Amino acid sequence: MTQHVISSLTEVFEALAGGTPRADFDRALDSLRSAAEASEGSETFDRIGLAMSRIRSELQDRASAERGLNMLVETTRDMSSTLGTDDLMRLIVRRTRSLAGADLAWLTLLEKGSNEFRSAHLEGHLSPEARVLRCDVEYGLVGAILRTNSYFHTNDYLNDDRFHHLPELDQQFRKEGIVSLTGFPMLVGDEVTGFLFAAYRYRRDVTGRELSVLGSLALHAGIAIRNAAAFKAQAEALAEAETSRAALVDHIGRVEASAEAHDEMASLLATGADLPHYLQRMAGQVDGAIFLYDHDLKEREGFVSPLYSGAMAGELRRDPRTIARLSPASQALHSGRAQMLRQTETEECRAIQLHGGTGRPEMLVICTQGRLDPIEVRNLERAAVALAIAKLWAEKREAEQMIATSTLIRHVTQVAVPDDSSLAALRTRLDIGSGQAVQLALIGFEGLDHAEQGLILRDLAVRHGVLVDETGNDFLAIAGVDALRAFRDALTRRQEAWQVGGVLSPPLADLTVLAQETARLRDSLAVLRVMQPLHRFHDHAEVSLFARIFEGRNAADLSTHVTALLHPIEARGPRQALQLKQTLRSYFEHQFNARRAADELGIHINTLRQRLQTLRDLTGGWDDPLKALEFQVALRLDKILSEEALA
Repeated sequence: MTQHVISSLTEVFEALAGGTPRADFDRALDSLRSAAEASEGSETFDRIGLAMSRIRSELQDRASAERGLNMLVETTRDMSSTLGTDDLMRLIVRRTRSLAGADLAWLTLLEKGSNEFRSAHLEGHLSPEARVLRCDVEYGLVGAILRTNSYFHTNDYLNDDRFHHLPELDQQFRKEGIVSLTGFPMLVGDEVTGFLFAAYRYRRDVTGRELSVLGSLALHAGIAIRNAAAFKAQAEALAEAETSRAALVDHIGRVEASAEAHDEMASLLATGADLPHYLQRMAGQVDGAIFLYDHDLKEREGFVSPLYSGAMAGELRRDPRTIARLSPASQALHSGRAQMLRQTETEECRAIQLHGGTGRPEMLVICTQGRLDPIEVRNLERAAVALAIAKLWAEKREAEQMIATSTLIRHVTQVAVPDDSSLAALRTRLDIGSGQAVQLALIGFEGLDHAEQGLILRDLAVRHGVLVDETGNDFLAIAGVDALRAFRDALTRRQEAWQVGGVLSPPLADLTVLAQETARLRDSLAVLRVMQPLHRFHDHAEVSLFARIFEGRNAADLSTHVTALLHPIEARGPRQALQLKQTLRSYFEHQFNARRAADELGIHINTLRQRLQTLRDLTGGWDDPLKALEFQVALRLDKILSEEALA
């Protein structure tokens, strides 16, 4: 063997050892051929070249297998660290294409409740329709693999008759140009959970090493997907458990808050808190607005939390038609549970009936922002029950107070000379000192139920420090002068479809005369009621004369008598008649002194004389003393009967 042959042979070995490209190896082999032919003939080279090619092929196969194994190991490691199902399937399909050098690769899973496998992830496709590949267990490579629980390879899928073809799937493969296809089962134990496919757009055989690597990858993929699904289920279970725990903690917090609210209501109940305090605490519990309506849907009390900034409460107070459709006595509220009156995206309005001992149900209206949960609604219902109990207690105390008040008033107004202790108790109840005057008012109503009269009077009496008691069909009120004035003004403002009026005593510093003054007021009110319906309050001095005149006589004709006597004056028209009557009454009150009468009326004396002359022409004059007295009585009665005093 020549030196040249040895040198060329060395180059070939170096090419083999270095894994040089095919072209470099072929040049080294050509150099060896030339050297061999020159020294020993072509026969020797042919044996050497054939051996060198086999060695190269073996080395390449081993290198390829090593790369495949390395990639399989790397893929297995990546799969074990990938817990997301979508990310895991993407990794498996991508590595399958790399290991098999495939044009397409996809992974299919069995759909729950069916016999159909559906592609879960696919890469390398050209047609959008190929994104989802479906195949029944009886067709295609799916059916062929299931029959053996092993891999299946075909070099001509569309023309292979070893399995049943599914037309829809074949049509998608034609669009993708798939020729060769290899499939592997993904096994977990003996159960096939899915398939791993590698497809080629040309005829291709798969080596044993490739089958081994891809089969191992499919087995690891099945286990990894099962673990990922288990991890996902565990994560979902943990998330659900955490959600349940948070909900339980929140529920416990709400229950504790509910218990605190209940304890607070019980504390208010035990301490005898008043109605405004109750409503304030209830409004504070829900940061809302709460109003108490009586059975006639009139607002009695209300409180708005400083944290309430909604608009519904104001709208309902301005336009109560929404409340009017649900009266306190309606069946919807009879259960005592909260009923929704109105609801918007940002606010809610509920109504709760309050049952009391009077048999006249009342209603709470609660406006809140946002949505109240069932526990908060139940808290309001419990608070309403506590409020109803408090009202019952208050009504019981009020009844006891009414009895005590009635006993006291009747003792000082019906006993001719009441004892000093009763008079002292009266001053204490009215919070007035010794020597301060009190005033009586005998009150009558027109057009209002008697029970409702009592409720209105007692409510106002408590607010203004007035004592009230029933006397037959009327009511007697006693208080300090200023307190009684405020009480009358409030009562007058409450008038709606009904009217109220009565007779007022003069201020009385001597309380021993209360019985006599009460008797006088009763006589005067009887005369007033006969003459006309009550509609305002009169001083006793205005009507005492007529009470004495008509005492024991029929006063029913009194109004007719006045009308007939003053008819000539009334015929002049309302405005002039009023001027003429005021002029004549002032003239009589100043003992026929024209100057003083003109000064009081604020007119010139000549104007007064002209009016007097007109009156003489209309009435025939008043020179006769009896005729003058008759006119004076008629004018004073007319002032009582007409609206002049209100003008």
